[in-house]
Amino acid sequence: MKRWLLVPVALFTLVAVVPAEGGLFRKKKSCDTSSSSNCGQVIVGYETRKQEVTVPEWVTETRKVSVTEYHMVPEKRTITRHKCEQVSETKPVTFTTYEKVKESRTEDYYVCEQVTAPETRTVVVCERVEEKKTGTRKVAKHGTRIEDRQVTKDMGHWETQCVEVACYSNGGGRKGLCCRKKKSCESDCEAPKTKLVHQKHWVSKPVTTTEKVTVATCDWVEEKYDYVAVSYKNVEKKETVNVVRNVTVKKSRTFDVWVCKPVTKTENRTYISYKTVAVPEEITVNVCKPTTVVKDVQVKVCRHVTKVIEVKVPVYGTAAPAPCAAPECASASDCGRAKRSKCCK
Repeated sequence: MKRWLLVPVALFTLVAVVPAEGGLFRKKKSCDTSSSSNCGQVIVGYETRKQEVTVPEWVTETRKVSVTEYHMVPEKRTITRHKCEQVSETKPVTFTTYEKVKESRTEDYYVCEQVTAPETRTVVVCERVEEKKTGTRKVAKHGTRIEDRQVTKDMGHWETQCVEVACYSNGGGRKGLCCRKKKSCESDCEAPKTKLVHQKHWVSKPVTTTEKVTVATCDWVEEKYDYVAVSYKNVEKKETVNVVRNVTVKKSRTFDVWVCKPVTKTENRTYISYKTVAVPEEITVNVCKPTTVVKDVQVKVCRHVTKVIEVKVPVYGTAAPAPCAAPECASASDCGRAKRSKCCK
């Protein structure tokens, strides 16, 4: 049985167990302000009562059920099969064939031939014309002359001077000046020192004088010269030339040609055709047939059983009023509402 069927059964059991006058579904009594006896009742204790309850139980029963079963039963049937048979038949057939026939034909064709003929043409020729002319041109003539010019010369001399230079040890590619001859200065030359050295210096003394200098000159002089002027002009001339032209000439020729011509013929031919013939045949076929069988089936049934159970019922009574702790309470009846007032403990 499906699970959703258990929901109404559980609800029915819950309603049967809980009594109508008390429990979960008991309606809360309202406090009447006119009578002070109802508002002072509280639960004093619980008493045990016996109550009949209907409870569902699952019981397994054996029931007879009609079941349909299927069995394969052999059965004879007559079917029709189609067979293909060969049939020969002779028929006259008229057909067209092509035969080769030799024929003579004449056709015209064109040939390109060359023809040479004299022809007079006008030709333009470019002729050279020379003319003598006299012109003027400038020619450079070179010469010399003497001029006075100022010349500055250095009339200085060499002097030997004593110069103080720094003395270093052998730190680098160049050796120190103070350690060239002395071998004992290797430890003394670590710090830089100076030394007097004689050096030659050039003392310049420029002197300006006036001297006569020979200077080359170039003068441009005009002179006349003779030259030939060449020019060209176009001259028309007539000449006779042999010209070759292509001429199309019509000719004819005769040749043999093989031609295919249609010929109609009639002959007897044998044709083979196929026909379908229906043949009955008996076969055995397995057929599935239904059969009704009665079987015993185990079924679960839900039945209601009455049981007696014990239920606790609350007993109501009147409780003594609590003392008022705050001066704001007017009477002892206000302390009966201890749950709703803040003036009584």
